Amino acid sequence: MQFSHRANNSSLTTEPGGTRLVCREEVFLITHGLAFALCSWVAVTEGQSQPTPDLKNFDVTQAAKPDLSRYSTYHWSKDQVAVVNLANHIRLINAIQKQMKEHGYRIDTVKPDVVIQYKAERHTGVQAQSTQKPSTWDPTDLKVQVELSREEQVSLEILLVEAESGFLLWQAKGTYPLGTPDKAEKLINEAVEGLFSEYPKEKEEKP
Repeated sequence: MQFSHRANNSSLTTEPGGTRLVCREEVFLITHGLAFALCSWVAVTEGQSQPTPDLKNFDVTQAAKPDLSRYSTYHWSKDQVAVVNLANHIRLINAIQKQMKEHGYRIDTVKPDVVIQYKAERHTGVQAQSTQKPSTWDPTDLKVQVELSREEQVSLEILLVEAESGFLLWQAKGTYPLGTPDKAEKLINEAVEGLFSEYPKEKEEKP
């Protein structure tokens, strides 16, 4: 994440030669046009230099964290591309819509607050399993045997974007075994539910 910082000062003098109250306005500019300012009043005696702000403990990720409780409606992104297997595409749509409903969202095809999209990529993963066996002649001589196996996997990613600005609000991704066709629906539901378990709790606590 990229961000820049600038500081502006304004002051209020209590009396000539006395103490000044200085407003140190820290302006942080973050990508996507997001900006915020922090202002703190510091008492400074005339003739003293103003303190330099300590930004070592400043958490930019927390400051830029969006408030998802502001959003309540959604629609599917126009950029959504279906997976090759149409049945799995429908399963993914249903599983994601179920989670969105449980998190307090409703579909709005006219003017949604956010748009949602999933991305799925199929690939082959390699699984390694090792075993150790002692030698028949020398128990301290261990033989290590490694077995490699291939497994079809799917990398699944879900993205939630603010409809008006296109700003990415939330995303989650993981890799899961493809499984057999008879277990596809169960695996997809579990995968989507697992990704939504990372969704911020603030939205669920909205009254």
